[in-house]
Amino acid sequence: MGERTTNERAAQLVEDYLAYLEGVRRYSPHTVRAYRVDLEALVAWGDREGCDLLHVDHRDLRLFLNYLQRSGYEPKTVNRHLSSMRSFYRWLVHEGVDVFCTLYLLGFQIPLVLTS
Repeated sequence: MGERTTNERAAQLVEDYLAYLEGVRRYSPHTVRAYRVDLEALVAWGDREGCDLLHVDHRDLRLFLNYLQRSGYEPKTVNRHLSSMRSFYRWLVHEGVDVFCTLYLLGFQIPLVLTS
């Protein structure tokens, strides 16, 4: 049996996090589904780009955000993805997982453009 890649581990940690949100935090199924969509998009992007999701640097974060924007997501949706990522990475740190990312996510947000 081969060794699991980092993103396979990240994908399993996403599942563990979603179980935590549902079981411990008692989030609604709708909220957990939104987290799942956001975090699975991150894992899929990481696999496609060869990005180690447990060691994301500022450049990686920018690339992911650019990908979301190029894919047609509105700033509000991109910010929701960021919020999901922020929560996930905070949980990883709380769980003692060796991860490098949280400093880049804190306070990072896409400006919303107000229309008249």
